[in-house]
Amino acid sequence: MILAPQGLFAAQAARDVTPAQMPNTFTLESIFSRFLLSGVESRGESPAPERMFLDQNFPNPFNPTTMIRYGVPVETNVKLTIYTLLGTPIRILVDERQEAGIYEYDFSALDLPSGAYFYRLQTPLGTLTRRMTVSK
Repeated sequence: MILAPQGLFAAQAARDVTPAQMPNTFTLESIFSRFLLSGVESRGESPAPERMFLDQNFPNPFNPTTMIRYGVPVETNVKLTIYTLLGTPIRILVDERQEAGIYEYDFSALDLPSGAYFYRLQTPLGTLTRRMTVSK
């Protein structure tokens, strides 16, 4: 097994230190999370995001359902709408006041033909738009 110097250090430190030898502020879990889980971001205790976002739907392209994920940092009016490529609104998914947080909406396109569509998140904080593809 080939390990980078940091990985070798973490593996050696984890093997050599027993729980009785560790100070109260230093745990075996912190060794592994620090070296082996680099790049993983924790959202902290608050479920509210720092800024408004609209993720790309998943899966994309999809048939017949997809998940749309978005977040708002403060309580606000939220409108999530599906549009054709020409900008004609075809379905309003969400139109209500929502608390700060991260939301997921399972969208079903059983009644829509194959093709490209837009979905738009509108709040007083701003507007975000993404493209999705229905493939039947």
